[in-house]
Amino acid sequence: MTRVRRGISIVLATVPIVGGVAVAAALPAGAAVNLQSPSVAVVQIGSPGVIEARGAAVTVPIAVVCEPGATGDISAQVTERSGGAIASAGTYVSSIVCTGSLQKLDVTLIASAGGKPFRNGTAFASAEFFVYANGGSIEAQDQREIQLKKA
Repeated sequence: MTRVRRGISIVLATVPIVGGVAVAAALPAGAAVNLQSPSVAVVQIGSPGVIEARGAAVTVPIAVVCEPGATGDISAQVTERSGGAIASAGTYVSSIVCTGSLQKLDVTLIASAGGKPFRNGTAFASAEFFVYANGGSIEAQDQREIQLKKA
């Protein structure tokens, strides 16, 4: 074997070993981060939403799941075309205590001041669920069209 080929063979044999060492060195750090972060965060917007107070608010069913002992916050928005304008609402629900089971919440969103009222029809809803535990956090999101109906 020539000197050049032997040098190439040594380099090619060394690369996988160095790569394996780098991966092995990174794994414990990744595992430590994983232990600090909550392992579960799920949010799902339900339908229909219920129009309250002649369109001044809408109540939307939102289901969440997170690990027991964690706490969570929900940020939710609903937007609907109402005539030639937009009806919109948003809210923030804090300090949800996680049970590890499916939790169904009825979240009421108050229409924006000066905006149009909500009415029967199709709206767009979005929700973000922030879960906190063990000094870490995780986020889940859902966005979908929902139906709105009068109470």
